[in-house]
Amino acid sequence: MNNAKLKKTTAGIRIILYVASFLVLSVGLSLYFLSEKTDVYFSWTINPPMTAAFLGAGYLASFLLEFLSAREKIWAKARTAVPGVLAFTILTSIVTLLHLDRFHFDSLVFITLAGTWVWLFIYISVPIALTILWVLQARQPGIDPLREKPLPAWMRTTLILQGLVMLFFGAAMLLIAKSGAYRPRIPEHAVH
Repeated sequence: MNNAKLKKTTAGIRIILYVASFLVLSVGLSLYFLSEKTDVYFSWTINPPMTAAFLGAGYLASFLLEFLSAREKIWAKARTAVPGVLAFTILTSIVTLLHLDRFHFDSLVFITLAGTWVWLFIYISVPIALTILWVLQARQPGIDPLREKPLPAWMRTTLILQGLVMLFFGAAMLLIAKSGAYRPRIPEHAVH
C-alpha cells in the first residue's frame, strides 16, 4: 500500500504521548525505587510499600507502549496506545477526585506539595486534552491499512471477557472500599 495515502499521526497525539511517557516513567521510578518513602516523595502515602512498588512497575511497563507509540508516524501503528492511556487517565482522575482528602495538599515539604498539585493538574488536564487530540486525529485525511494478522475470534472473545471481568471486580472493589464495608483483618501473630 502507498504510504502517502495512509493516515499520519498528528503532532498533537505524538507530543501528548511523549509527555505521557515521560510522566509515567517519572512516577514509575519514584514509586518503584522510593516505595517506602511515599509519605515524602509522592502525592499521597501508599501502604504497604509493596503496593507502591507494584504501582510503580505498572507505570514503568506503560512507558514503553507510550514512548514507542509516540515515535510512530503512521496512525495505525500508534493508535493502540491512545484508548488505554485515555481510559487509565479518566479512571485515575475519578479515583483522585474521590480521595482528595488523602493527598498531601498540606505538606510542608516543597517537592511533596509540588508533586501533589502536578498530579492533580495532570489527571484533570490530560483526559481532556487527549480526548480533543483523538477527535482531531480521527478527522485527519488518509486511510488505515488492512490488518495484516487480525486476532482470531476466540482470542478477541477471551480478551473482551477478561476485560469485562476485570472491570466488574475493579468497580466492585472501588465501591466496597468507598463504603467501608470491607476491612481486612490483620492476623494477631502478624502484629508482633
